[in-house]
Amino acid sequence: MEDAEALRRHLGIAQWSLIGHSFGGYVGLLYAVTYPAAINRLVFENPTFDLASSARSLLRRAALEYGVLGNQENARKCLAIAYDDTLDDRSVWDGFSVLSHGLDEQRDNLYIYGPDKQFFQRLVRESRFGDELWSRGVDHQSALYEEGAIFEPLMFRFSQVTHPALLIRGYHDAVFGLDQINSYIEAKPESKLLIAYESGHFVHVELGCTHGVTIRFGSRSVHDASMARGTYAPVSDNDEAGYLLRELGNGDPWWHN
Repeated sequence: MEDAEALRRHLGIAQWSLIGHSFGGYVGLLYAVTYPAAINRLVFENPTFDLASSARSLLRRAALEYGVLGNQENARKCLAIAYDDTLDDRSVWDGFSVLSHGLDEQRDNLYIYGPDKQFFQRLVRESRFGDELWSRGVDHQSALYEEGAIFEPLMFRFSQVTHPALLIRGYHDAVFGLDQINSYIEAKPESKLLIAYESGHFVHVELGCTHGVTIRFGSRSVHDASMARGTYAPVSDNDEAGYLLRELGNGDPWWHN
C-alpha cells in the first residue's frame, strides 16, 4: 500500500483508479480509505475483505469436492470448520489451508470454472520473472500470515469509502461470498454489482482471454490477462467520463446488471 502511494507521488499522478483482485481487494480497500484523495474510482474483482469469511465459503465448496472424490471424512471436516462459530479467524484459515491442499489437483476447482485449470502455472512458466522473484512473493505472503493483521475483517471500513465502486463477482467464485457482497452493498448502496456467469475466481483471465473483456476508464483501458492471485493495480486516469464494463467479443452479454 505504501509502495503504491510512493509510486503515485513519484510519477506526479494526481489521482488514479484502482483495481483489486482477491487479496488485492483487501489491500486496495485499505489504500482507498487511507489515501482517499489519491483515488477516484474503485473496481473490486472477487475480492476478500474478510479472510475467515472467504475461508468458510471455500470450505463449503471444498466439502463438495471431497464428496465427489468419495472422501466423506474430509468432507465432514470441511463442513465442521465452516460452521463452527467458536473458532478464531486464524484457525479457520489454517483449517482451510490444510484441507484444500489435500484436494491435490481438484483444488483448482475451488477457483477456476472453465476447463483450463492450469493457466496460472502456465503464466508463471511463461512470465519474464525468475523463480527467485516468485519465491519472494510466497515469502511475503507467509510473513503477512505470521504477522496476523490481515485477519482483521474490513467490513467496518465500507462506510469510509468515498469513491464510486464496481464489484465484479464470478458466478462460480467462492472467495467473494454473498455475506461480503451484502455487507458492501448495504454500506454503499450506490455501488454497482456485475456477475460474470461463466467464470470462477479469475474473471479477468477466464473471460478476459476468451471474450475480450475490457474495463474502460474513460479513454483508457485495462486488459491484462497476466494479473494473477492477489493483485491490485492502480491505473492513472484524468478523464472524467467514468468507467464501464463491456463485452467486445460476439456481442452476447456475459454480465447481468
